[in-house]
Amino acid sequence: MAAKTLRLLAEVSISGRHVGRLTETIGAELAARRDEHAEAHRRRQLDAQVPNVPSVVAVEVDGGRYQRRAEGQGCGARDPHWREDKVACLVTLEGPTCETDPQPEPPECFLDRKHVGNMTQCSATCEPTIGSASAESKAVAQPDAHAWQPERLVHVRGDDARQRSVRSIGGCGSAARGNFGAASRRAFVGDGQAYNWAIQTRWFAEYVPVVDFIHVLSYARQAARATGGSDAEQWDRYALDAGVLAGSGVRGTRGDGS
Repeated sequence: MAAKTLRLLAEVSISGRHVGRLTETIGAELAARRDEHAEAHRRRQLDAQVPNVPSVVAVEVDGGRYQRRAEGQGCGARDPHWREDKVACLVTLEGPTCETDPQPEPPECFLDRKHVGNMTQCSATCEPTIGSASAESKAVAQPDAHAWQPERLVHVRGDDARQRSVRSIGGCGSAARGNFGAASRRAFVGDGQAYNWAIQTRWFAEYVPVVDFIHVLSYARQAARATGGSDAEQWDRYALDAGVLAGSGVRGTRGDGS
């Protein structure tokens, strides 16, 4: 597949085996460089490679799935199995500061029945039809970017930890090389998995911990459904929780605008 893609997109004729050998060689070089940076970071000898100090930085961590196969058993996929990796996205941003919460209410998309149903993997058919306006699902309007929303400037790099310890993401030193520690505003973003917050506690303790809002809302919606009652009551309960989680503590509107 890689050889075919190179031929179609880059007009480079190369065999699949050669692509594999080059991939292994370059991958080994990158892994060795990563380990050198990690060791220098552990010894506190890793200098920042970015001269300017970013004003806002964020480290976003999440897990994923990838397939492994047994090594040293020749060609082919021997003993294939799924494993989890941990990936970090390091970004610098720019945005104003606000004296009050610039978004006290949940964004409209999180109060749209169909959108929330898809987001939380609930069947759309279980949502009640209230009035003729909601008989057909209406597309969620994409609002214009607000002035307070930070602008993403640079995606520094992504760190990938596979079958390694908690120190993998923080210990590799990418944030240190990006001069993240000197930023005046720093955030660490992750979902509810304890593994993420072990990374935050160990390597990013001075960063403001921020939980993934969509992840939390998924649990809020599932909890609202699990507590029973009519569909309208369940939705009202979810909308109230969404308002509390957004910071307003105000009951959100129902999907039909009432």
